[in-house]
Amino acid sequence: MDAEDLGRLAWLGLLLMVLGGWVLVEFRGRVGFALRTAAAWGLIFLGVTYLDRYRMGIEGGVLWLERGGRGMTWLSRLAERRIAAFRARGGLTGLAGEGRPLPDRPGDAVGFRILAAAGALPPEIVPKKQVAAQRAHLAGLTDPDEIRQALARLADLEMRQAIAEEARRRFLR
Repeated sequence: MDAEDLGRLAWLGLLLMVLGGWVLVEFRGRVGFALRTAAAWGLIFLGVTYLDRYRMGIEGGVLWLERGGRGMTWLSRLAERRIAAFRARGGLTGLAGEGRPLPDRPGDAVGFRILAAAGALPPEIVPKKQVAAQRAHLAGLTDPDEIRQALARLADLEMRQAIAEEARRRFLR
């Protein structure tokens, strides 16, 4: 921790002591009400802390929310300092692949690798296999009614596959 973080921590500790003392004096004898009030303020604090990383607005009657609030948070700065200290001690030298570029993998590859290591299939793989099976089934049909039903089933499976892929893309974004 540097001097800036220590100063912030001291300020937050002092603020907590003052507010805590006020709460004890103000709500003595009404513990239930004090706990409800503390929970409400705690949730407000968490919400503000979380939304600090986002920008929000209303355009054309539509509420939008996007990432891009402030820069690095105190936790990010702490992690960066720890990584820099570890690098200065030589902890990041001699690793396999050092000095070579990272392999060119799409963003999905990391998520797929994590799922594969856990022994799970990505959610869109099952619909993808179903779509391939339905296309093979459709290729062997000759009756127009069966073709129409198979095409409707294929469209449904393709839609489910697209929904699963979009959900994964949004999750990994």
